[in-house]
Amino acid sequence: MRKCSYAWIINRSTGFGDSETLKKEMKKILLHTDGWAVEGYQFRYPRTGWYTHTPNATFSIIIRDLPVDTKVLTILSMKSYSGKWRNSKLAVSTTIVPPKNETTLLTAEGNKFDWKAAESSDIYYIDGYHDTKTSDHFKHKIPISGGVAKAGDSIIMNAKLVGGQEFKIAGLAFCAF
Repeated sequence: MRKCSYAWIINRSTGFGDSETLKKEMKKILLHTDGWAVEGYQFRYPRTGWYTHTPNATFSIIIRDLPVDTKVLTILSMKSYSGKWRNSKLAVSTTIVPPKNETTLLTAEGNKFDWKAAESSDIYYIDGYHDTKTSDHFKHKIPISGGVAKAGDSIIMNAKLVGGQEFKIAGLAFCAF
């Protein structure tokens, strides 16, 4: 039984250990990017991931025609301790798009999400900094705004670095649980 509509995680055993594979995958779902890119290496640092080094960097992705009802977005992100990671904070918002409305939504204003107009209750924040002298990955489960996206719907995820200048995403999953 399929539990996720879409997922990737940086790990050699999942097939997403190298930058080229992740670049191809992101190209399939990316609507917009300003300051985010795939970087890194499979066997040395920095490790492969979806990175930004730019304040206020944004990106939007779409997961089309969900195969299963989807309630949760899970993001695997890195927290680090160096000065360049201080105050790092990512804002994330999701939007359910029923099949009949997708064309209208995707053509509206070049897919740029209006962060000022968004309801604060529909934005989830992820910190990218911690005081521990390690770089660790953490799982964040985010409820899909609006409840459950039904099979056949699409989901748009918008993200913006609202604090600091560094952030890394090492996995994304849109799932039923």
